[in-house]
Amino acid sequence: MIAFLGKTLGQRIQLSVLYGCGSLLAIFYILFPTAFLEKPSPKIYFLNYYEAGQLFWLAPVFVAFVVAYYIYHVVLEYGRANSPGRNRARYLLFSNLSGYLLALTAIPLFYNIPLDPVWSLFSIPFFTLPLAYAIFKYELLDIRIVAKKALLYLLAVIAVGVVISLLNYANNLVMERIGGFPVWVFPFLSSIVAVVAGIFIWRKIREGDVLKYEFISIVTHKFRTPLTHIKWSTENLIAKNSISGEDREELDKIRQSNSRLVELTNILAVLSDTEERGALDYAYRKERIDFCQFVEELIDVYAPSYKEKNITVHVSGLEGVINISADAAKLRFVLETLFENSIVYTGSGGSVKVEIVKYKQKVRFSIKDNGIGISESDMGKMFGKFYRTRAASHEDTEGFGIGLYMSKNIIKRHGGLIGVTSSGVGKGSEFYFTLPIE
Repeated sequence: MIAFLGKTLGQRIQLSVLYGCGSLLAIFYILFPTAFLEKPSPKIYFLNYYEAGQLFWLAPVFVAFVVAYYIYHVVLEYGRANSPGRNRARYLLFSNLSGYLLALTAIPLFYNIPLDPVWSLFSIPFFTLPLAYAIFKYELLDIRIVAKKALLYLLAVIAVGVVISLLNYANNLVMERIGGFPVWVFPFLSSIVAVVAGIFIWRKIREGDVLKYEFISIVTHKFRTPLTHIKWSTENLIAKNSISGEDREELDKIRQSNSRLVELTNILAVLSDTEERGALDYAYRKERIDFCQFVEELIDVYAPSYKEKNITVHVSGLEGVINISADAAKLRFVLETLFENSIVYTGSGGSVKVEIVKYKQKVRFSIKDNGIGISESDMGKMFGKFYRTRAASHEDTEGFGIGLYMSKNIIKRHGGLIGVTSSGVGKGSEFYFTLPIE
């Protein structure tokens, strides 16, 4: 569940501790089963129902702690997130709380409290349905990847279930025919089968991640070589005295575009590396930046493009000095992505408003246009990897849908938030992000 919030890397130690405690608890109950459950007895309309052992209470307490830990992070995410992020948090919070509370109804009868445990069955739909809806609507998971891997994992789970069932059958058979046979042997074997199956599935998932990482690394390496040759050739041509002024300007544009491609390749490689190995601080070279001046310089760069489409640009909040700590190249990529999108998806004769607002210890940048807009159903997916709306695909057939995804990662690494608002298709949109001030 923590993976749905994108916090797996940041919570590795905490998650490892929880998994370790859970494993130790499971091993303890396997070795000393009567401490967990005693012999069943008739209760309500059940001929045989579980009887709590002396240490049974450890299991629900541990589960309650895990649920509380998860809810704590969901609430934190809700407080920091934008509108689509808060909707995701609501569904996650509701599914977890409702599923857990309903599941608790199975426990009172363990202690001879006459509460019908059949209510606990409702925990399954109350947990899975809101979660499934959130996954499809807000892309908590990559559905295409899940669909491809689901069949393999389902077959693996079925196979493990069959093996464990056979072991349980063998256990009952042996216990009936051989007196004094240790009761822990077959449960211990069952746990080994479950652990081996878990390791197998985990390794298969990791193999896919490693292949993805290696593919992107190879591609970015192959890009760097020709881009370096282009840079050298362009600089050699510019250095020649025989080049006319007009040709020199065109070559300079080629050099600048090539530099941007090099930066994009480097950013893609870094993001791939941080996804595979964790967000490492050395990948970002932060420095003090005057944010207002930084934005103003980029507006000047894109002014000809706005003029070419007859787009009116309104700017506010660039007065004064607002210092931030940021990686200039990566922050430039974010701003370039937003400026370029406003040019591409705003029609000729449209308008764009760029605004910088300082509040408390944060600075908010926003760029608002009256372009193609975004539907409500697409709003929560705009920062997904390779995601593009139909309207965007129609306006720009060469886009890949990775710019906003990369921008989200960059802003998050800078301790900020990024989001989007829109009144609907054809009604424009506003992209914004916040960053902490030095």
